[in-house]
Amino acid sequence: MDWKWTLTAVLPVVSLVLGAWLTQRNAAKLEEAQLRREHKIRELERQQARHGRREDFELNQLTDLHAALTQLFAQALAHASHVADDTDPTETNAAYDEANRKANALVALTLDDGIRELADKAHDTIALMNLGVGQGALTRSTAAQGGYHLGRAQHAIAARIREIYSSDDYGPPVVTS
Repeated sequence: MDWKWTLTAVLPVVSLVLGAWLTQRNAAKLEEAQLRREHKIRELERQQARHGRREDFELNQLTDLHAALTQLFAQALAHASHVADDTDPTETNAAYDEANRKANALVALTLDDGIRELADKAHDTIALMNLGVGQGALTRSTAAQGGYHLGRAQHAIAARIREIYSSDDYGPPVVTS
């Protein structure tokens, strides 16, 4: 009968200790899983914020580049007009130089390699077109070539802007356990 008494006295204590230990272990595992989930959510939010900043930068930069290339071409044509009319081209030359600096800087900041190449080609063609103006050699073909490369670059820029605006990457982060 002694062993029965020991069993009935010890078994509840062992059950109590074992239950407390299992409860502690389960709570620790649940807390660990919760911390992992929260860490994953924070990481997804950081990634989404980085992605959003990148898209905002790219949209602003592409919009500015589109306008700068248009302005550069317009200034080159205005400069050519002043040279052809034998009027003082100093003012248009200064405006062209400013537009050229702005376009050149924006081309360098372009993230998409294909767009950067097209914009660089348009910029270079317009710059060559303007050099021809200074030497009295602007022809319809050089102006047309400048317009052609400008149009190709602007088409690629507009396509990328549409692509960014149509992306479905926006929204709250999705977390799976």
